Amino acid sequence: MSQTQVIKVKGNIKPQEAFGNKTMELSKSQLDERINVNLGKIINGFRNLPSFLEAKENINKDSIYKVIIPKNISRKLEDGSAQWNYDKAGKQLPVIKDQNGSFICQARLEETDPANFSAVNNIALQSTMAAVLEQLEYLNEQVADVIEGQFTDRIGTIKGAEETYKQALLAKDLNIRKQLLTQAISELNKGRSQLIESLETKTKFIQDLPKSNFKLILYSLFQKIDTNKIQKQFLETQRIFDNIISSSSYIALAYEELGEISSLQESLLPLKKCIIDYSEKLELVAEFLPYNPKFENEKSWFKYPEKTLEKIDTSFSQLTSNKTDYIEIELTGELLLSKGEKGDGQMH
Repeated sequence: MSQTQVIKVKGNIKPQEAFGNKTMELSKSQLDERINVNLGKIINGFRNLPSFLEAKENINKDSIYKVIIPKNISRKLEDGSAQWNYDKAGKQLPVIKDQNGSFICQARLEETDPANFSAVNNIALQSTMAAVLEQLEYLNEQVADVIEGQFTDRIGTIKGAEETYKQALLAKDLNIRKQLLTQAISELNKGRSQLIESLETKTKFIQDLPKSNFKLILYSLFQKIDTNKIQKQFLETQRIFDNIISSSSYIALAYEELGEISSLQESLLPLKKCIIDYSEKLELVAEFLPYNPKFENEKSWFKYPEKTLEKIDTSFSQLTSNKTDYIEIELTGELLLSKGEKGDGQMH
């Protein structure tokens, strides 16, 4: 049985605001633009169809519509095997339906420029990246909250790698842009590895803390618990973890722009392992920290790290599944009517 990947577009797809980070803001702005360019292309594939022109006046700008496109259309266009024959189910051709599933219009091969629909897999990847980035930024936000708003410097290699990534975003020459993105990925991976090693070293103090109430009493009797020292050490680990998340976000964004889905997923594995390992340690150290409502919140990421990982994994599941045959883009009637031809400002 065929499955459908659903992409919801209800306005510009922009993740949360970054913490005053100009590089991240620039990156998100360009991701948003790539999504809009590809969405515009797809809608242009319907724009001059007789059936679309007939249905246009009945499209409500506040209603939700579904653009359904075969997932393998890019491959079929590349090898010349695309044959869009009409069938009653409307499954072989790109179609538009309303929120109730009623047929609006259908794109026949002879009536449109099929190249417009080759953007569907790009917008699927870009929308997936937006969803993953939202989760990483939410994680960043919680970590920053616990640091109590202190500025978190990008550490050593990460700061330099971030600058390389920023230069890539500003490059107009696509070949230079790709070279700089590749260089930034290498530098970011190196810097992140160093940070992960540093985090392991910096959290060794947690191993010496008592792990039960009984041990805590004994520990208190024979050793003075210096909570200020513990808090200082904890904040150091938080700053390192904050930079691990940020570097992982940049690596993923760079791979998205290069169109490397498998590499993007692989790049998140060290972060996912770090989330699991670090969360276990935070459960223990939290007992020795002064009360912080943000840290004690039941939604704190370290109490349920599997939820963060599940949301990241779910974002990729349909994108990479061989069982997913169609991509369904949900968007408002206003977007459907307003998107026009845009220049091809994307890399893939």
